[in-house]
Amino acid sequence: MTIYQMNDGRFVLKGEGWSDRTMHVIKNAHRSASLVVTRGRVSNGRTFDEELAAEYAMLATKIAHFEQTEPVSTTLPHLPGCPVRETSALYPHQDGVCHQRQVAVLLSGNRIVIVTCVMQRAFSLEDEIFWQCVKATLDLE
Repeated sequence: MTIYQMNDGRFVLKGEGWSDRTMHVIKNAHRSASLVVTRGRVSNGRTFDEELAAEYAMLATKIAHFEQTEPVSTTLPHLPGCPVRETSALYPHQDGVCHQRQVAVLLSGNRIVIVTCVMQRAFSLEDEIFWQCVKATLDLE
């Protein structure tokens, strides 16, 4: 049995095999920005980096002209003991180009939380400051 918890409440999932793969999208219409928080898990037999590489490879097959930087190891102030990888990417979307910044965090139990900031334009200085604030205040259980 697994208890699934969310801000609004919780419910019981009977049986085996449940894995939290939820995605939360938080939009800011004034900035043309979205924060996407995704949960996942490292597959059996893979390392954190191998799991991320597989996820990125899958994205590249689904999004035409997807360009991403190599993941860079970094640390986050509230998660000093957790491995973190940061990337930037861009890809065509509708009439423009989406730009994104992303951190992937490995938590206990091989859980992964990925936070992605997506802009429908290039990041401005104000956007970069916003992204740095998100990273500096990110605290996970």
